[in-house]
Amino acid sequence: MIWNIAVLATLLAAVGSGASAASTQASIARARLEVRAVSNCTSPADLIARVASRTPRIQFVDDASAVGIQATFTVAPSGGVSAELVLLASGVRRTTRRFVTRSCAEAADAVALMVAVALDPVWVSEHGSAATGESGTSASPGRDSGASSTPQRTSTPTGGLAAQPPTKVQEQPLPPPQVPLPARTATDSTSTPALRGQPRIGVYLAGQSVWGPAPAVMPGVAVYAVVGLDRDTLWSPAIVLGAFHVWRSDLAEPGGSASFSLDAGSLDACALRVRVSIVDARACAAVLVGRLSAGGSDTDAPASVARLLAAAGGAGLFTVDLGSMVEVSARIGTGLTLRRDAYEFAATVFHTASRFTTSASIGVGLRLR
Repeated sequence: MIWNIAVLATLLAAVGSGASAASTQASIARARLEVRAVSNCTSPADLIARVASRTPRIQFVDDASAVGIQATFTVAPSGGVSAELVLLASGVRRTTRRFVTRSCAEAADAVALMVAVALDPVWVSEHGSAATGESGTSASPGRDSGASSTPQRTSTPTGGLAAQPPTKVQEQPLPPPQVPLPARTATDSTSTPALRGQPRIGVYLAGQSVWGPAPAVMPGVAVYAVVGLDRDTLWSPAIVLGAFHVWRSDLAEPGGSASFSLDAGSLDACALRVRVSIVDARACAAVLVGRLSAGGSDTDAPASVARLLAAAGGAGLFTVDLGSMVEVSARIGTGLTLRRDAYEFAATVFHTASRFTTSASIGVGLRLR
């Protein structure tokens, strides 16, 4: 297959100068690999084997001083695979490439090829010579477009013709398959890493519990929606909207039985994100506003009331990627109760809303992007 020298030159020029210098000065390039992919797509061991099949001069180690390689593979519902390769030299300068292939195997081969080209200049010189014999032409084993195997005749000083032996053509191994790279854009510049990020949109159905407004915990159901950005940096903004209904009935209290229900919504503004393996954790500021209804029975004067409930504080959002589009989501939040109501039977107060309102949920959902 034709080896495209222009594509390789573009990739090598984009790699940080620190990574290229390290590879030139030492016969073995040291790299630290991180792979993010579902289990049935690829793995660090698979990617290391694909790189090793191309060059033995790249060593993968767990060392912070080594060149960082981050490979992310995302399987789309249509079956295609979106891949992203990030190279970090000295932990600061980085190069990012994104492309789409038809399968995980093709994406892994493409990433392995890019790593070999970026970190092993010796490999590039060995395998690129077959394609650089003549600009704009293809080179294949046993043939050379710049030389002919037919003997050539040249003029001798006496004016006669002398037969020149055929030129020996050195066979070159067939280079790896060409992988097209997307064109660089302004948003792919290494000078603005903070502007890059993968959009996140998810919806979740969860079991919900609330403590504080009622004498006992109120269980129920909730739905949540998340919109934000997933970045390599700590700053990864997101918004979480939630709506839930919780209730508790037939609470035996002095003077009668009490029932409570709460219909509320929550808004979380998240700024910080940390990812560990397949777990995402976000820190958020949270506001909860709702309608708390309380009713009394088994008493001389049954009655019911409805009050505004509001609380402000913080929340933590945790998601676990199960592969494909399915995620497990958990949220816990607590805040200062802005209005504390008291409830009584026959002038006997049996409950005053807690100083803090706490809510917790756990459920499952879909990551749409």
